[in-house]
Amino acid sequence: MASPDDGQSQVYQWNFTDMIVTHIHLSNRPLFLLLIFCSLLILTGSLLLYAHCLYRHRSVSNTGNALIISPPALSLGLDPTIINSMPIILHHSPVMSNNIGTGTGTGTAAATSVNMETECCICLGRFEDGQKLKVLQECHHAYHGDCLDKWLATHSSCPLCRASLLQAKAPDGTVIP
Repeated sequence: MASPDDGQSQVYQWNFTDMIVTHIHLSNRPLFLLLIFCSLLILTGSLLLYAHCLYRHRSVSNTGNALIISPPALSLGLDPTIINSMPIILHHSPVMSNNIGTGTGTGTAAATSVNMETECCICLGRFEDGQKLKVLQECHHAYHGDCLDKWLATHSSCPLCRASLLQAKAPDGTVIP
């Protein structure tokens, strides 16, 4: 073990006068920029906190204890009795013959124009032979029965040409407004 007399261990004496900093010189420009940066940071944080509190206060006051009574929703669709009274036809593939469109073929002019359609414009599905189709009387467009029922429950016009169906007739022949 080494003794203090060997000279290997030395005791360091702290001189606290060396710790006094008098030679550090800060120029005014970096100090000014640091002050501006900190001020902007505090200002931005304060504005964000204010905006958050304001937004939170408004959302609470809008859904607070006030009872909001909304008017009853207007049904823009057709009455189910009108939808169920629409004519249903069976689809047949168009036959290329000379009497199509001349009125000499089988069926009415409406059925002839329906037979010329090959797909439902609501679901974009093709019509198959023997499939039941619903026909709109105002414009003679045909659609799958389920597709047209869903459409007319929320709309009052033809999906293809937008012809209004509001002046449709009830099954007893009276005009329903």
